[in-house]
Amino acid sequence: MNKKRKDIYDKSNGKCFYCGCELGEKGWHADHFHPIIRINDYEIKDHKLIGKDTGKRVHPDLDCDENLVPSCAPCNLFKTTYSIDFLRKEITAQFERVRAKSSGFKMLERMGLITCHENKPVKFWFEKKGIVMPSKSELMNLHPDSEVIKWKPDDDCVYCEVNDRVCTLRMVNNNWLCIATGKDWIQDRIEFDCCYEGDAKIKAANWCLNGFNAK
Repeated sequence: MNKKRKDIYDKSNGKCFYCGCELGEKGWHADHFHPIIRINDYEIKDHKLIGKDTGKRVHPDLDCDENLVPSCAPCNLFKTTYSIDFLRKEITAQFERVRAKSSGFKMLERMGLITCHENKPVKFWFEKKGIVMPSKSELMNLHPDSEVIKWKPDDDCVYCEVNDRVCTLRMVNNNWLCIATGKDWIQDRIEFDCCYEGDAKIKAANWCLNGFNAK
């Protein structure tokens, strides 16, 4: 195990960051706690759609040691590009999915051989141990409140109110356009490259919180 992997492994003393299982020296994954999102190019080959990793990242700032945690292969493969909050929802949803598709599972429940606790909140190993990870905003050097701004839906856009302005965010020509309108109807605007809506909201909120003059 090289030094970088050893440092990641030691963050949990050899436990999976999510389920807490024991990790061996080999076979475990170094997972990006906040997903970096890989950009793929695609081509048609033998009548199949083949994806190729371009090496580019939607969030290159998140590809850092502080954002790497040890994970067992099953947890990392299930997590894919999910955020922690979305992963929590997906795990909770498994109860109903298994019930709907597995008659054997339902029989085991009826016979009292297994008991599901679907109303019990999903709590990951690192949370049980009180480990606090840096937020996405911290790692990307954004305003600390960028992730807590509440956006509301309105027709073809979402909007929020920041610094006495109404800020709208919508997709225009494959890019995100954010317009901040003041009470005097003076407007400032900024565009962001195509990305997930959640990430566009964080970038737009950062711009608004920094006085409409920072990208």
